[in-house]
Amino acid sequence: MRTLLSSHDLRALLLLILQPRAAIASYALFIVASHMEALAATVKPLTEALAQNAGSLTTITQKLEEAAEALSFTAQYLTINKRLLALTTEELALKTQTEWRKIDIEMATKAMRESESNQKRIGNLLQFCGDADVPDQLRKSLSAFSDALCSDIATSMGPVSASIDDWERPNKETVATIKGLESKLES
Repeated sequence: MRTLLSSHDLRALLLLILQPRAAIASYALFIVASHMEALAATVKPLTEALAQNAGSLTTITQKLEEAAEALSFTAQYLTINKRLLALTTEELALKTQTEWRKIDIEMATKAMRESESNQKRIGNLLQFCGDADVPDQLRKSLSAFSDALCSDIATSMGPVSASIDDWERPNKETVATIKGLESKLES
């Protein structure tokens, strides 16, 4: 025989069956809600930390860009200083060369003056002595000696004069080059 349960009994039976599941579901919802609160509490500090780190990264990036720019300026400054040093070194070498050429010119000029002075002295001595008191052979010897001396002086002074001219020309060019370098250094 079959007995039918009344609707009331069915409802009561369903409540008995569903009640433990409802309690489990309620507990699960409670656990999920508490985890959600914990996650929400964690998200806020993490968001703040990320914002601070992003700000720090931006600051670090700016500082790196500034450092790179400073290094670029330093490299340009060093390049300019190297060029100035090269110009200064070249200028000092040219000045030294000019000073040595001036000394050479002064020495050659002094030698020429002494030679001219010696020629005049010999000429004056020969004129002062006169021809009457001098024996012919001595006069010929003195004349030959004077001619040879004048010829030797002319022979030796010719290249010296040419050397002086050769030295003066580059000396003027060197002075012009130095003045050009000085004007470059000033600008």
